[in-house]
Amino acid sequence: MEFLKRWSRLFESVLIVPRIGTSNVRILYLHFMFQKSKTVIRIYTLGRVLLFCLSCAIVLAIASRITQGVSKPFSEYLSLVIAGIITFGLTLLFVRWEGLRLRDVGLVPGQRSIFRLCIGFLIGLILASLQPVLVLFFGHVKLILFPQITFGAILSSVGLYFLVACREELAFRAYPLRGLN
Repeated sequence: MEFLKRWSRLFESVLIVPRIGTSNVRILYLHFMFQKSKTVIRIYTLGRVLLFCLSCAIVLAIASRITQGVSKPFSEYLSLVIAGIITFGLTLLFVRWEGLRLRDVGLVPGQRSIFRLCIGFLIGLILASLQPVLVLFFGHVKLILFPQITFGAILSSVGLYFLVACREELAFRAYPLRGLN
């Protein structure tokens, strides 16, 4: 009810302000109206971005639950592929809803996209490798070589790391970051 009273007062002021005749009052009124609309738009945008992030988290949880009965290494890949595809679909849906283009959220590759992807992947690998090295130097931990680790297992982990990174970029960087701009 209070909301309706505010809007009725607002519409009355629209009729009263032009009758006053001073341009300062009109400018002040227009400034007030513009500030109100910017706040409403910001809240609406924040709500959409939070809805998108929540949807992406729910999609990952559902994909993990669906692939729970599948054998371990394959279930992780399948879960991430399913979650990635549905997250991409959610991105398309929310980008259309917001009136943006895929280029605006960074999903259309450019000239230097492959180079940036490789540099980002390399930096991520360095950071992931740096953590156990720092623990070795400053902690009371001793690493023991495990002979059953194969090159295929290492490659499999790197592939899984790549899928996680791609899905994370889609879910928490592409639309949410650009949508908040």
